[in-house]
Amino acid sequence: MASRICPPYASFPSSVPDPQVCHSGNHSYGITNLEDTADDYIQDTTMEIFSDVFNHPRDDWFLVMSDRTKFGYVPFSLNTDSWESVDDLGSASFNTNCAEEIQQNIENKQDVIWVYGGCEINDADFDNLSDAIDANLGGSGIILVIHNGLLSVTGSMDFKGMLYHFISDDFVDADGNPLEFSDWHLTENDTGTPSTLKGDNCISSNGAND
Repeated sequence: MASRICPPYASFPSSVPDPQVCHSGNHSYGITNLEDTADDYIQDTTMEIFSDVFNHPRDDWFLVMSDRTKFGYVPFSLNTDSWESVDDLGSASFNTNCAEEIQQNIENKQDVIWVYGGCEINDADFDNLSDAIDANLGGSGIILVIHNGLLSVTGSMDFKGMLYHFISDDFVDADGNPLEFSDWHLTENDTGTPSTLKGDNCISSNGAND
């Protein structure tokens, strides 16, 4: 079935004399290679997001992470375990109960949560987290750091907060090559088949639905 264009709202102009469509140079669609993206994707290597958020250079991530007065943690055991160095943390791995343990932290009044390793949050999880934020944090939102692991999300997200996917510079092998994530098969997004459009194959003019 061919895809059709869905306007973002009922009165959105879609025909002459006032069509509202993206210029071809500003619209990336059906992209499989980074070099084929248009100007709606811009790489800015001068940005220092970690420093902007935490007021420390990214190389000081352990110093930031280890401030237990500010953070709750996933795995949840990190909240009580003794760890004084990066070596104490061990290798990051996929957190199979990630969403539930994020919710546990929120219920403990933590609004900045550091997830060490991979994490998946599905549609129902986002609803549960939103309810937990409302009930325990007055709806003010959270900062959620996903560190050295894949981040998989499914569903239509309604998230009160900021998701920061952080891969530290030391996430490399013995030869200095970036490590690959090997936990994709543990996620709902690993269907084993190529992605296909669902439902009525409707593509919004301000995003793609897969």
